[in-house]
Amino acid sequence: MKSVLLLIFFTLTLLGPLPALSEPTGNETRLATEVARLTSVLENLSQQLDNEKQQRENDVRFRKLELAIAYLNFRSRRIESLERNIDNQRSIRSRIEENLPIVAERIRDIELRMQEYHQGAPEELTEARDDLLTQQTLFRERIARIDDDLVMKENLMYELRNQISDVEAYVQRHLEM
Repeated sequence: MKSVLLLIFFTLTLLGPLPALSEPTGNETRLATEVARLTSVLENLSQQLDNEKQQRENDVRFRKLELAIAYLNFRSRRIESLERNIDNQRSIRSRIEENLPIVAERIRDIELRMQEYHQGAPEELTEARDDLLTQQTLFRERIARIDDDLVMKENLMYELRNQISDVEAYVQRHLEM
């Protein structure tokens, strides 16, 4: 739009004042008035175009900020969910660990009772001890799986927090503009 204005300006400049053989006629005065009016209208259109362009840029920036904020909300809820899950798994792990000494004590009791029999322990005591040993092994394996899962979830939570920090910085930078 500015180039059109410049073209009109240069055209009028090159033409320069026409040699006046006589007083300006009504047509020349009207023509000068129309050119001035046209120039004013072109300047207004150019200003409106610049304003609309700025408004579109602001709208795009606003939409980007809205998306970033929605992303922050989503990730925050995801982190909260992970924190609850981690707390639940730690609680389960703690309860299982509390049962390990109880199972170990029962195994010792059964082994002491088995020693009372010189000709061999009854089959039911042997089966009970084997069941408790299996239970103890399962508890330890479950604790190991929970520990692995906790490490994975804590790493994921750390990664999500870093992503949130990056997006928060982006939002903060653009809100200050």
